[in-house]
Amino acid sequence: MATPLALTDSGARVAVVGGSGLDAVVQTQKALAAGMDVLIVAEAFGAAHESALKRHAHELGRLVLGPGAGMARIDGANIGFATGAAAGTVGIVSGSGSAARQVAGLLDRAGVGLSDVFVVGGSDMSAAVAGQSTRDALDRLRRTAGCHVIIALLWPADREVMDAMLDLLDDVGMPVVAWAPDGGDAPRHSVTLTTTLDEAARVAARMSGRDPMAVAPPAHSLSWVSSGSVLGLFCGGALCAEASATLAERLATVWSNRPAGQARDLPSGKRVRGHVCLDLGHPGVRGALAHPMDDPEVRSQAIRTETREGRARVLILDVPLGWAMHPDPAGALAEPLAQLAAARPQLTVLAHVCGAHGDPQGLVSQEAILRGVGVHLMPSNAAAAALAAGLVT
Repeated sequence: MATPLALTDSGARVAVVGGSGLDAVVQTQKALAAGMDVLIVAEAFGAAHESALKRHAHELGRLVLGPGAGMARIDGANIGFATGAAAGTVGIVSGSGSAARQVAGLLDRAGVGLSDVFVVGGSDMSAAVAGQSTRDALDRLRRTAGCHVIIALLWPADREVMDAMLDLLDDVGMPVVAWAPDGGDAPRHSVTLTTTLDEAARVAARMSGRDPMAVAPPAHSLSWVSSGSVLGLFCGGALCAEASATLAERLATVWSNRPAGQARDLPSGKRVRGHVCLDLGHPGVRGALAHPMDDPEVRSQAIRTETREGRARVLILDVPLGWAMHPDPAGALAEPLAQLAAARPQLTVLAHVCGAHGDPQGLVSQEAILRGVGVHLMPSNAAAAALAAGLVT
């Protein structure tokens, strides 16, 4: 059903829609008719319905975020799996919640806060939907007095839609940085285009008057190896895609169920040799299990499988924090990671805690738990992937 979730300072009402299929479509229509913005957490229900709902929302001056959008910050109200990042002057529009969470956390660590965060869903920038909610969210940010810098995280995206969106961003009238792991067609005059999320955060921080220092990886505590593979086990689809692209720039044949850049699409139902990045939140991987942001069991199972059977020499993990998520994701992973370390001491585990200081799980304490079981913490997801590539070459 459609549940009124927040009444923002500006008086705008926001509804969250769950359910599935046509029920989610009907509830979204009702919420729009009631004058609400809508966050659809339901899974995708078809491009024709999504496109029609978003065109209708545009006509009404409202926003439809999703399907598959798990978080937002609208007029200061945090909704869903929201970030605890401080308030500020940077606005984010993203196709992916995990991409928005990563950038929000990196900005928070640099002392830069957020105005609004609009996660439009993974099919908004498909050819069929053509980025309608991305366009409307950008227009909302452009008219927001407290937003001075825009970050557009353009994944996943049809190439032609992405290029059209970059043209639109070029005329927004304020500083813009865009992340496109698959690249854009040509540089724009007013848009800084990046291929990693941490670069997008650094550029936006500088645009906001901050100069964040890059954090050096813990090379003193790592052993360089000459052979072996990299395995990434991710909660966030965008972080999986970013890691696959980063690895594929440096290594031969990287497989992923969320490929980006030069990475290859993982064959369904087949086990492949070599470097692999898995989005464990994908329904095709987790099956009937809950999403790993809610319940870490699907990833704990994957770690136990690697303990018994694996050949990887480097394991990459993302550990997302935020509201309405598992209260202790690092603690839930501690036991299987300790067992992995005991069974396979030659394996190096790299992780990035994807969160902000205001997240309820506690950024510092979550990092301390992981260090306690031998995990090497990295300053970003892309940094973890880049170091992993160096460790096996």
